[in-house]
Order: sequence, then structure tokens, then C-alpha cells
Amino acid sequence: MGSSSKGYQFATNGSSVTAVYEQEHGRLQQERMKSNETWSFDGVNVTRSETEFGKVEISTYTDANQDGLFQKSFELEVVTGASLRSLETYKFALADGSAANGDLVLAGDAVTGALKLGRGGWKTDRLDANERVDVVEVGADTLILKTETGRSGKIEFSVFRDDDGDALWTEIASGETRTTFVNPDGEIDLVGIANAGLLQAADLVVG
Repeated sequence: MGSSSKGYQFATNGSSVTAVYEQEHGRLQQERMKSNETWSFDGVNVTRSETEFGKVEISTYTDANQDGLFQKSFELEVVTGASLRSLETYKFALADGSAANGDLVLAGDAVTGALKLGRGGWKTDRLDANERVDVVEVGADTLILKTETGRSGKIEFSVFRDDDGDALWTEIASGETRTTFVNPDGEIDLVGIANAGLLQAADLVVG
């Protein structure tokens, strides 16, 4: 292990994480575990959940190359609805020019445009060549997933929900990943994220 290695080490007791250490430039330093954090170990990965006003942050740490250092492989921020001012509202346009409606859209519908509500009203949220917007069915929910893939392979993503069918979509989660919850074809596994219970914090949000 070279002095340039960066990452994390953890002391565990069964499924509990008892201490967190960060290594950088060959030095290992213990990190303080905050009172609003919970840490767990499933035998392979370490998961950290931090609860703040209006949101829950979830991070997964993985030792993919088995060198003893864990790297952050997944990060997700989920809104709880406690802070309504922090909620972001969007409109999405379908290929036929109509507005995407949460009660009517189906998986596979093509989303071709987006608007974001700001202080000055609605503004176009331009989609770049490395971005895509998909309609995804997750159980009884129909969600919109926006992804952006960087040159390094990192995928940034946002999840939107329109519960009341008013064509106004609330951003309920956003995050980034490289390999965790990524399908073999390189796309975000939103169903897997939902099935793991990672979107539950947003259940009370009315999109």
C-alpha cells in the first residue's frame, strides 16, 4: 500500500461500525462519528446514513480491489418534506409536445425537454449530450430518472415524482455513483435503489 493511497478503514463489531479512519498521504486519522449518523456493515460494504433537517444522506463504501481501503462508491440525498422551501419543482415534455403527467406516463415514454421552477419563474433545464431522462416504473410508482455520465465514468442522477398528476414533478432524490446500483449496461438501477429502501425517506413528500 503506497503512501499516495486514499480511502477509509473501519473498525467493526458484527454489523456495527465502531470507528472510522480516513487515510490520506499515508496518514491514518480517526474521524468523529456524529450523533446524527448511523453506520452499518453487511460483511462487504459499509453504509453511512446521516439525517439532517429536510433530508437524509446515504453513502456506501466499498473495498472493490481488496486492498484494505474502502472508497465511497455511492452517495444519495433524499428529501423528507420537512423543509418545503428546499424542494425543487420541474416540468417535463414528452416527444409529442405534451406535458409529462405522473398519472399517465409509462415506462419507455421519451422525455425531450425539462423546465425548472426558480425565483424568476420557469427556466429551461437544458439537456446535454451526456444526459438522458427516462420514465421508470418502480412498483406502484412511476418516476422520472435523469442521469449524467461523466468522462471518468461517474454517474450523477436525480429522481422525480408527480403523485397528484398535476404535471409538476418534485425532485425527491439525487446522488452519484460509479459501480454501486449500476446495471451491466451502465444505467442506474433505480428499482434496486428503491427495493433497498433507500427512497423511503421521501414517502411523505407529495410531488
